[in-house]
Amino acid sequence: MNSGETCRIIAYRSSMDLDVEFEDGAIAKHTTYTNFKLGMIGRPDDTPEEQAKRRLGEKRTMNCGLEAEIIRYGAYADIDVRFEDGYIARHAAYKEFLNGSIRPPIDRVGETGIMNNGLKATIIAYRKHIDMDVLFEDGSVAEHIDYKNFTEGRVARPQDSRRNRGKFRIGEKRIMKCGLEAEIISYRKSDDMDVRFPDGVIVKNVQYTNFKRGMVGHP
Repeated sequence: MNSGETCRIIAYRSSMDLDVEFEDGAIAKHTTYTNFKLGMIGRPDDTPEEQAKRRLGEKRTMNCGLEAEIIRYGAYADIDVRFEDGYIARHAAYKEFLNGSIRPPIDRVGETGIMNNGLKATIIAYRKHIDMDVLFEDGSVAEHIDYKNFTEGRVARPQDSRRNRGKFRIGEKRIMKCGLEAEIISYRKSDDMDVRFPDGVIVKNVQYTNFKRGMVGHP
């Protein structure tokens, strides 16, 4: 049956009136042969409430290769499942869950979300759930993103990620409080970078915080 249990016909009066026995001995009476063939015979002691209690949190790998978990069980034909990448499929049937036929959208291009940095991001390329590109509203593009990180708002602009921060900050210029412009010419980490003034003087081991505040003095 769709519950995963095996049952056998023990009494057959007509195609519209037969009794079946489950493997643990429970007997469902006066069911139909059509329901038997479709696996749609429920245990006589299995109420919808009991089904919901038992099946909530159940996990299974779908045919698409992603694991899905039941997060809401309204009825046999009305369940919500959450995929491991964060996508939620709503109002599916429990039978679809059992046979693994529930799947997330094939193409998520155009889907938008607000990231933790407060910027809106839009999916512009979707190859698979762990490999997609997103466009931020300021024009920045982050590549090879995981969809789960996207749904949780954990996608950073390339210039904000620690790995790329130095590359994007080299060449950045700012007017210091002494009235002179300083340019970052070397970036090792946020508290160890070199800046150059217009007259060629280089100040080493500068903190980025001080640079942003204009607090790098000309020697």
